[in-house]
Amino acid sequence: MITCWLSNMKPNTALLCYPRMQEMNLPELATTQARVHFNNMISDRLGMPLPQALALTGDILPHVNQQLQELLAIIDVPAYLQNRRPVSIDDLCAFAELRNLTMVETLCFPELISAYLHKMAEATGIHLFSGNRPPG
Repeated sequence: MITCWLSNMKPNTALLCYPRMQEMNLPELATTQARVHFNNMISDRLGMPLPQALALTGDILPHVNQQLQELLAIIDVPAYLQNRRPVSIDDLCAFAELRNLTMVETLCFPELISAYLHKMAEATGIHLFSGNRPPG
């Protein structure tokens, strides 16, 4: 089920996250040449310029919020939060996608998803983008 969820989620994550990456101070995009290449490659992949994708945020967020609610049942977030099950490969896949979404300042994660995300970040030692998000 996580594979289906990820397949449905990735187009929205791409439209939300790719336009924000150039402002995230990522080492992979530290040079002007890297940023230009990234901008061209991702604009082609998305089929639109990055500013146009960024402008779609308000339209995309309701769909993402629905998909976040669906995730609660797919990976049994409450059981993980209550230490009633171990981390699974599904958790790692979901965490990667959720971590990317922390780039989106205007996205309000549901309470259980937020708790899950922070617990996974602590367990993996991987920082979230939340403290380094550009506005918008």
